[in-house]
Amino acid sequence: MKKQTVVVIGSQGFIGSRIIDKLNSQFNIIGLNRNIMDITDKDQVFDQLDKLNYDWLIHAAARAHIDNCEKDRHLGKSSETWKVNVDGSNNIALASAKLHKRLLYLSTECVFDGAKGFYKENDLPNPRNWYGITKYQGELKVMESRAKFCILRAVLAYGHPQVFQSDLTRVFYKKLQNRITLKAVSNQHLNVTFIDDLIDAISLLLENKAEGIYHYGGNKSLSPYEIAIKLKKVFRLKDIKLIPVTLLDYFGKNANFRLINAILSCNKIQKDFGIKLSSLDQALNLLPNRY
Repeated sequence: MKKQTVVVIGSQGFIGSRIIDKLNSQFNIIGLNRNIMDITDKDQVFDQLDKLNYDWLIHAAARAHIDNCEKDRHLGKSSETWKVNVDGSNNIALASAKLHKRLLYLSTECVFDGAKGFYKENDLPNPRNWYGITKYQGELKVMESRAKFCILRAVLAYGHPQVFQSDLTRVFYKKLQNRITLKAVSNQHLNVTFIDDLIDAISLLLENKAEGIYHYGGNKSLSPYEIAIKLKKVFRLKDIKLIPVTLLDYFGKNANFRLINAILSCNKIQKDFGIKLSSLDQALNLLPNRY
């Protein structure tokens, strides 16, 4: 069977780089980063993609740090976050429609407000932070474009072999390793996602030419404090103090931009594709070979 060719936009980012690492033997991968193509430049996007022969485009490029995004909320549609997450997504979606290419748009649990958790695909988004607002607007641009699309919303990923500051478990591990007293939030719950599981899910969506919206996250909901406790055991780091704190204690005024329940229901993707979620314990036990 002929390999599908997949273009990955955001190939140097947290998710994009791991897609290339893990799926390069399964698909013909073409990686595009900001040095090759500026997604906020409509003409450049159309010209660059028109030169390529591919089956799928994975849009993994975004401004994603909640606090950094929040800093330019006051600039509205002229903000860098809007230009990348909304205008850039619109350019990619319109190009996909015009070129008749399938588009996989990577989105986030932050399109919801975190009031209840275990969000399903048909729950109404209600983002509370600028990052989530712009990612949801990006989703709408994709849906309006008439491209054949799949939107995959995923909860905070962890476990990348490379060093990324956004990797929660690596940040925790480094502090524990350096015997720094670790403060971790105890009143927030997430079903964090092992990055390799996420990439496997992406692979299945590509292979099955999936369309519509899907959610993906870990099989268990835990607080960052509970995750830190598990990490301490996995790495056998004794006599290091862990201190549970609240979102308000940890983030101060920015706590309001965090979701109390950052949890997505994975029932649909499990039912449609038979995906089995790794347990958090299984995934964490792989980390000593990576960190």
